[in-house]
Amino acid sequence: MKNNARSLSPLSALKLTAVKKAKSTSSEQIKSAYLKAILSGSRIVSDAEKELPVENPDRMAAIRYIRDSATIKKK
Repeated sequence: MKNNARSLSPLSALKLTAVKKAKSTSSEQIKSAYLKAILSGSRIVSDAEKELPVENPDRMAAIRYIRDSATIKKK
């Protein structure tokens, strides 16, 4: 049976490049609206939202986090 496998080039022939260090995240990125709401124990972060009866405050905070992060991405 004929062997169709190609020989692999030696590892030393590969061009190696240094890995760049990622930029450190700023404190603004870490302090998201969702985390602020959870840590403060409040569903409402700004006065723009109305106090609605919500069964699950974490759900409201998650919805606000998704909305705020979409706004940040647009900027």
